[in-house]
Amino acid sequence: SYHRYALAYERAFRTKSLKMYLRPMVQYQQQAALADVEVSYKSKAYFRPRFTVKKALSEKWDLYVYGEPFFRLKSGLYIDWWQNSLGFKYQVKKDLKLNPYIIWQPDFSRKSFRTNFIYGVDVEFKLGKLIGKDDNPSSVN
Repeated sequence: SYHRYALAYERAFRTKSLKMYLRPMVQYQQQAALADVEVSYKSKAYFRPRFTVKKALSEKWDLYVYGEPFFRLKSGLYIDWWQNSLGFKYQVKKDLKLNPYIIWQPDFSRKSFRTNFIYGVDVEFKLGKLIGKDDNPSSVN
């Protein structure tokens, strides 16, 4: 198992038809023993700049794609891993979106070439709105 800590910042840019995001992140991780999670083995640090492009396809559908190299911070800066994703966001209602996606991770830094494919769906929501709470402090119920 791993203990991971990260610090990131995201900046958005727009054109007429696209939204673009740049999100640099620094991640630190320690590998822990399963029998005793307080015992640490290896530690690594990464710089992970992610660049995302998002396009609205309709009122309810968005398409996005991103690329994210993992630069290992160890006496120099080199790419240790790479992650890409392609996904759609579907707005079910105002504060509820479904996000089916695929992540592919070509691992080109090792001696044997191996690519991981991850398929998933996540849900984005604002809890207060879904359970009927109004976030306007001046309203009276």
